[in-house]
Amino acid sequence: MQNSILRVGLLSSFLFSATFGSAQTWVNVGNPVSGSINALSSFGGTLYLGGNFQRLNGGESDFTALSNGTDVTAHVQPVITGASGIASFYVNTAGGSPALFAMGDQLVGTGTASPAYCTKWIIGTGWGDATFRTPAQATCMAAGYSTTGATLQFVGGSFNTSTLKYVARRSGTVWIAAGTGFNGTVNCLEIYNGEVYAGGDFTQAGTVSAMHLAKWDNTNSRWIAVGTGCNGTVRTLKSYNGSLYIGGDFTSVSGLT
Repeated sequence: MQNSILRVGLLSSFLFSATFGSAQTWVNVGNPVSGSINALSSFGGTLYLGGNFQRLNGGESDFTALSNGTDVTAHVQPVITGASGIASFYVNTAGGSPALFAMGDQLVGTGTASPAYCTKWIIGTGWGDATFRTPAQATCMAAGYSTTGATLQFVGGSFNTSTLKYVARRSGTVWIAAGTGFNGTVNCLEIYNGEVYAGGDFTQAGTVSAMHLAKWDNTNSRWIAVGTGCNGTVRTLKSYNGSLYIGGDFTSVSGLT
């Protein structure tokens, strides 16, 4: 259908699809926000909206809004100068209580002086666990269990320091180096058959060729190539029904057109 997403000036609408028998239709949910909605995630019975908007229905709503499926309500935290908003959400159901994470360029919580880039949602408080901070923008996360039952949690993005090169793994309450990392941005992470896969703009894992696609060798704590990789950027990974799917700008994977 045409015009299923409506735009008036700088206002974006939040919509959802409802199914009635074999027919589908789009209906408006809530009121327009003053910018883009980049991420949607359900968590604890609530639908979370994240983006670069800072206003909802004429009032303040700093990068986050909440919905019950019928109405949208604002979430207000002090705005940080230069913060651009939330790029993605991730719900971690592995180990302990389920947790919702936001990634992008947003604040940690009340009174915080700098963006967190990655932070945890605390129900009743907001974005507030600074131990998940990354040194620059995070774009993706994956969490689950290895084939031996060990808990895995990785974050990827455009951050690049002497130890955290576009990817990091969780150890206790801190992010630590995941092997020697990569030479370019990690766009996506996914756990498939107990192994962590990474896709992105990179072409090397340390000094080893890894053309836009790699997987984590948990035994030897290093990234290894997946076949001969892809001939273009990998943008998304998803484990579904016993298979791993990848999407991106490539036209061949390990020689397969």
